Amino acid sequence: MLKQGLMRIGSSEYTLYELQSKGFHRLDIVRKGAELQFDVSAVLFSFYKKKRRRQIGDALLYQKYSDTVTFIQKLQFPVQEEAKWVNGAFVQTEQKGAPGQRFVSESQNGFWYCDIYELNDVFIIMRFIDDSDTVLIPANDRCYRYSVPRKN
Repeated sequence: MLKQGLMRIGSSEYTLYELQSKGFHRLDIVRKGAELQFDVSAVLFSFYKKKRRRQIGDALLYQKYSDTVTFIQKLQFPVQEEAKWVNGAFVQTEQKGAPGQRFVSESQNGFWYCDIYELNDVFIIMRFIDDSDTVLIPANDRCYRYSVPRKN
């Protein structure tokens, strides 16, 4: 599955790409508007995991992303659900949180379409692009290093 998104931290904006398939996971955080795989100089952080995890770039940027998503997913707020027809599609929305701390997930016709995470000055939106089972190794793979798992 290929997802594309936007992450805003304060006034800084980044484009996100995430690929997931059986036995493979990749996340790229790049300069806003950069294209996946074609503009390797725009990569600010990237990791991919096939058998072992390899990464390149600013790990603190990824940590901000990861901490926000993890914190919001664990929020213990009631979930509000809404279902409606929009332009011929059946749209279901689940939402939980409070001002400055919220999670929204949207699906269309029974398939996941979009997630929104918001925590203080961090805003992340990820959208479904393609459901193919793609494994795309970074073009600059030689620059990636094996990462050491962080300890909590």
